[in-house]
Amino acid sequence: MIFKFFIYCYSLIRLGYSVILINTLYYRPGLYQLIQKSYAAVKQPINKKYRKRIYYHGMLGSITNVWFTVLRGKSQTRQEALAGFYLGAATAVYDDLFDHYDYTMDESLIDLAGGQYKYGNITELLSKGFYDVILKNLKDPAKFNFYLQKVGYEQERSKTQVGGNLSIDEIRKITYDKGSFSVALSRSILQHPYASGEEEAVYILGKLIQLTDDVFDVRRDYLDGVDTLLTKSKDILLIQQEYIQLINESFQAFYFLGYKSSNYIVFCMQIMFVVSRGLVALDQLVEAQKRLGGIFDIEKMTREELVCDMEKPGNIWKSFLYTVRWEYPGG
Repeated sequence: MIFKFFIYCYSLIRLGYSVILINTLYYRPGLYQLIQKSYAAVKQPINKKYRKRIYYHGMLGSITNVWFTVLRGKSQTRQEALAGFYLGAATAVYDDLFDHYDYTMDESLIDLAGGQYKYGNITELLSKGFYDVILKNLKDPAKFNFYLQKVGYEQERSKTQVGGNLSIDEIRKITYDKGSFSVALSRSILQHPYASGEEEAVYILGKLIQLTDDVFDVRRDYLDGVDTLLTKSKDILLIQQEYIQLINESFQAFYFLGYKSSNYIVFCMQIMFVVSRGLVALDQLVEAQKRLGGIFDIEKMTREELVCDMEKPGNIWKSFLYTVRWEYPGG
């Protein structure tokens, strides 16, 4: 465990350096300039809260980049780092396009990418601006657009999760397809080719990341009437088992790709920084289910039970223990 503790510290420092320090020093100024220019074009004052949200998503987008560059054993190029950062920033505005302005994938990738705006609002201008920056920094724009289209279609399909008309199997397929293509989109930014079997490993990881998002969004999804694997569940223990299985399958899949073992273990730990939080949140939901006699009934659960506060020292400690105690393949 002592060895894992040192790996944990190294993994955390390396991730923090790339995601927080580098983005703050080198990429945030350019992002803010683009945002300022876009607001000036629509003659509106800058919404600083929206700008902060965009920057936060930019940092999140960088995390996935760091994972895969750690795995390959070679740091990000400036082009890869820029594209990853702006892809993350773009997710904030792309979600608004689909959710608030009812854009379709074709309208986004064909019309908007070509400079044709439906409304001429700030969301459209930022979406076009971020997309242009991403394309300028890609080695293979065609591959990126292929996965972007896939993500967009899954975003459209996910709208059917509102209304209660889908089976659990249909919800699972939408959830996992959306997550798989999203991570594949991030991976497409990087210039090195897939190792044999890596595409399937990326898809498994995408399932895990999407399910993690749904774990933390369970209360909001319930209030919004969105059907997910969690909001439709009557036994959260089954979701917990599925989650743990996905973690193990993902790590196992990447283990067999032949990447250097020292890079692989750092890669896994950096992923565990995220999914260990999901494990802590699921533990909390399991306790809430126990209070209700073993039935997962969201209607009868409190906000405190459904929302896992990962800023609490106790939850941070639990997340740390999950990360350093996890049995990694080959570790």
